[in-house]
Order: sequence, then structure tokens, then C-alpha cells
Amino acid sequence: MNITLNTVQANALDAAATAEMRTREQMLSLLLSEAFRFYFMDREPLLNANSLKPDELSRELLDDALEQIQVKEINQ
Repeated sequence: MNITLNTVQANALDAAATAEMRTREQMLSLLLSEAFRFYFMDREPLLNANSLKPDELSRELLDDALEQIQVKEINQ
């Protein structure tokens, strides 16, 4: 699934990625990882609470961000 960011979202992602000297993809994975951990820390999802596992999703996103570093280093 591909999602198109709107202008504000794309600008925010670009600013964060530039400030952290990361790729957009890596920054997005890091931000989503933190968002899942933060947003679902004290609350349950409204629908299908058992199907959403924020800790697992956060870990997968963090692994993806780390993989982006390795791919970038290999390609250099």
C-alpha cells in the first residue's frame, strides 16, 4: 500500500529527516515507531483491540529504520 503525504506532512518529514541527517524513509519509520509506542501507551484501540499490537509494530518499524542505515552504507 502506498500513501501520498500532503504538503504539510511532506514538509514536516523533510525537515525532520534533514535535521537528523536521515533518509525520508528512515525518518518516517522512526517517527511511526515512536508514534505507535506513545499513542497506544495508555489506551486501547477502539476497534479490534486484540489485532493491533503496538509494541510489535513499533519494533518492526524500528528494524526497518535500522535496515535503511545498512542499505545506505552498502550502497555507498
